[in-house]
Amino acid sequence: MLGRDDKTIEVDPDLVDGFMGASPANNVGAAVLATASLLLLAWAYARGEANYLAPTEYTAFIWASLWGWVVFSEKIALYTLAGAALIIAGCLIAARRRSIENVEAAF
Repeated sequence: MLGRDDKTIEVDPDLVDGFMGASPANNVGAAVLATASLLLLAWAYARGEANYLAPTEYTAFIWASLWGWVVFSEKIALYTLAGAALIIAGCLIAARRRSIENVEAAF
Protein backbone atom coordinates (compact mmCIF):
# COMPACT_ATOMS: atom_id res chain seq x y z
CA MET A 1 0.00 0.00 0.00
CA LEU A 2 1.34 3.44 -0.86
CA GLY A 3 2.19 5.37 2.27
CA ARG A 4 1.84 9.11 2.73
CA ASP A 5 5.39 9.75 3.83
CA ASP A 6 7.28 7.27 1.74
CA LYS A 7 7.28 6.17 -1.85
CA THR A 8 7.15 2.42 -1.26
CA ILE A 9 4.38 0.17 -2.46
CA GLU A 10 3.49 -3.09 -0.75
CA VAL A 11 2.36 -5.75 -3.19
CA ASP A 12 0.65 -9.00 -2.29
CA PRO A 13 3.03 -11.81 -3.40
CA ASP A 14 0.12 -14.09 -4.27
CA LEU A 15 -1.22 -11.49 -6.67
CA VAL A 16 2.14 -11.17 -8.43
CA ASP A 17 2.59 -14.94 -8.65
CA GLY A 18 -0.87 -15.26 -10.18
CA PHE A 19 -0.06 -12.87 -13.02
CA MET A 20 3.65 -13.41 -13.54
CA GLY A 21 3.56 -17.16 -13.04
CA ALA A 22 0.99 -17.78 -15.78
CA SER A 23 1.98 -20.31 -18.39
CA PRO A 24 2.49 -19.25 -22.02
CA ALA A 25 -0.56 -21.32 -22.99
CA ASN A 26 -2.70 -19.27 -20.60
CA ASN A 27 -1.31 -16.05 -22.03
CA VAL A 28 -1.99 -17.17 -25.61
CA GLY A 29 -5.50 -18.25 -24.65
CA ALA A 30 -6.16 -14.90 -23.01
CA ALA A 31 -4.85 -13.08 -26.09
CA VAL A 32 -7.07 -15.13 -28.40
CA LEU A 33 -10.15 -14.49 -26.28
CA ALA A 34 -9.37 -10.76 -26.03
CA THR A 35 -8.91 -10.50 -29.80
CA ALA A 36 -12.12 -12.43 -30.49
CA SER A 37 -14.08 -10.25 -28.08
CA LEU A 38 -12.80 -7.04 -29.67
CA LEU A 39 -13.62 -8.30 -33.16
CA LEU A 40 -17.13 -9.25 -32.07
CA LEU A 41 -17.60 -5.86 -30.40
CA ALA A 42 -16.49 -4.08 -33.57
CA TRP A 43 -18.89 -6.22 -35.61
CA ALA A 44 -21.77 -5.44 -33.23
CA TYR A 45 -21.04 -1.71 -33.14
CA ALA A 46 -20.96 -1.58 -36.94
CA ARG A 47 -24.49 -3.00 -37.04
CA GLY A 48 -26.05 -1.29 -34.03
CA GLU A 49 -27.84 2.02 -33.81
CA ALA A 50 -25.92 4.80 -32.06
CA ASN A 51 -28.91 5.91 -29.98
CA TYR A 52 -29.12 2.37 -28.56
CA LEU A 53 -25.38 1.75 -28.14
CA ALA A 54 -24.47 5.04 -26.46
CA PRO A 55 -26.31 4.41 -23.16
CA THR A 56 -25.08 0.83 -22.96
CA GLU A 57 -21.48 2.02 -23.37
CA TYR A 58 -21.80 3.82 -20.03
CA THR A 59 -22.24 0.49 -18.25
CA ALA A 60 -18.43 0.35 -18.23
CA PHE A 61 -18.57 2.73 -15.25
CA ILE A 62 -20.75 0.23 -13.41
CA TRP A 63 -18.39 -2.65 -14.18
CA ALA A 64 -15.39 -0.58 -13.09
CA SER A 65 -17.09 0.21 -9.78
CA LEU A 66 -18.05 -3.42 -9.27
CA TRP A 67 -14.55 -4.75 -10.01
CA GLY A 68 -13.00 -2.03 -7.85
CA TRP A 69 -15.19 -3.16 -4.99
CA VAL A 70 -14.55 -6.90 -5.52
CA VAL A 71 -10.84 -6.86 -6.33
CA PHE A 72 -9.51 -3.79 -4.51
CA SER A 73 -12.07 -3.47 -1.68
CA GLU A 74 -12.92 0.07 -2.75
CA LYS A 75 -15.90 1.68 -1.11
CA ILE A 76 -18.80 2.58 -3.36
CA ALA A 77 -20.28 5.99 -2.64
CA LEU A 78 -23.97 6.78 -2.67
CA TYR A 79 -23.38 9.02 -5.70
CA THR A 80 -21.89 6.06 -7.56
CA LEU A 81 -24.97 3.95 -6.84
CA ALA A 82 -27.25 6.80 -7.91
CA GLY A 83 -25.27 7.19 -11.14
CA ALA A 84 -25.45 3.45 -11.77
CA ALA A 85 -29.21 3.55 -11.32
CA LEU A 86 -29.46 6.37 -13.87
CA ILE A 87 -27.28 4.47 -16.35
CA ILE A 88 -29.35 1.31 -15.96
CA ALA A 89 -32.57 3.32 -16.37
CA GLY A 90 -31.20 4.92 -19.54
CA CYS A 91 -30.26 1.52 -20.98
CA LEU A 92 -33.72 0.13 -20.22
CA ILE A 93 -35.43 3.14 -21.80
CA ALA A 94 -33.25 2.86 -24.91
CA ALA A 95 -33.91 -0.87 -25.17
CA ARG A 96 -37.65 -0.36 -24.74
CA ARG A 97 -37.78 2.38 -27.37
CA ARG A 98 -35.96 0.18 -29.82
CA SER A 99 -38.37 -2.72 -29.33
CA ILE A 100 -41.38 -0.40 -29.75
CA GLU A 101 -39.91 1.09 -32.94
CA ASN A 102 -39.26 -2.40 -34.32
CA VAL A 103 -42.86 -3.43 -33.64
CA GLU A 104 -44.23 -0.27 -35.27
CA ALA A 105 -41.96 -0.73 -38.30
CA ALA A 106 -43.34 -4.24 -38.81
CA PHE A 107 -46.85 -2.90 -39.39
